[in-house]
Amino acid sequence: MVRVVALDIGSGYTKCFDGNQRIIFPSVYSYLWEDKEGLVEAVGEKALEIAQDSNVLTFYPIVEGMPQPEPFFKLTEGALHRLRIHSCEDVCLITGLPYETGEDDRERIEKLLKDKLHLREVIFYPQAAGTLFDLGLESATVINIGHGTTEIAVIEKHNVVCGISEPLASDYIVTSLSNFIRSKHGLEPTTDSLTAFISERIDAITAFEKNFVHRKGADTQIQSVVDQTVVDYLAEKIANDARHLLTQLSPNLDCATPIVLSGGGSLIAGIREAIDRELNCKLLVPSDPIFSNVLGFYKMGRKL
Repeated sequence: MVRVVALDIGSGYTKCFDGNQRIIFPSVYSYLWEDKEGLVEAVGEKALEIAQDSNVLTFYPIVEGMPQPEPFFKLTEGALHRLRIHSCEDVCLITGLPYETGEDDRERIEKLLKDKLHLREVIFYPQAAGTLFDLGLESATVINIGHGTTEIAVIEKHNVVCGISEPLASDYIVTSLSNFIRSKHGLEPTTDSLTAFISERIDAITAFEKNFVHRKGADTQIQSVVDQTVVDYLAEKIANDARHLLTQLSPNLDCATPIVLSGGGSLIAGIREAIDRELNCKLLVPSDPIFSNVLGFYKMGRKL
């Protein structure tokens, strides 16, 4: 029996789903050479931990909107390991790549995954398309705000008409906040805690489980980093990209509406309302913006 695995490797987080388990971990791959143990490598939380050592080399799967084959492979391998998938299993992997990924890069990643992980099949879709599948839509414009990239895909009857990978996403705000905290307090909190703080899911910023800054009574400068001016700038840039794509469409296409907003960056406080205003429309948001992409890939994999 073929086991379908859906995978969404973003610049900030890797999400995977096999019909039962939802798993998420940081999209980071690190390694170093030690005299006694030789090569020590890790992905996810462990990679962030060993990256504190200045001798460690750290890599990310998406750089400036383009996939990096080796880190992409390592994170895929790590995702399959967390799902407890054995090498002898018959696996079909459904995943996404940034819209502007070239054919050579796609083929290189596909060969790497098939040869080293012994997968039966690897099927790629534009990164933002998974959300469309999750919502059961055939046509729409999808705006997926990730950590380091915003993917916008205009999709007509499951075919991508046009799209763009914008290297400006939630990290624009996260990095500003991280830089300020590092310079003033001498400590760099995790991306997890910063993202959760900005999206108002937690009331304290932490650094590897150590409480650091509480929202109540937090420094006004910290609050200013995530104020409406910053959010509005990000929303304006994303909306301008979407408008640029929509103005290129033929008038008889259905994909101009609805406009769907997803991705972890969509949870930033105020971002949805700001993009609403910029595009002068009501955005459609899935029930789980973080996992909607990978859930959609899984649904599509089951159909195939």
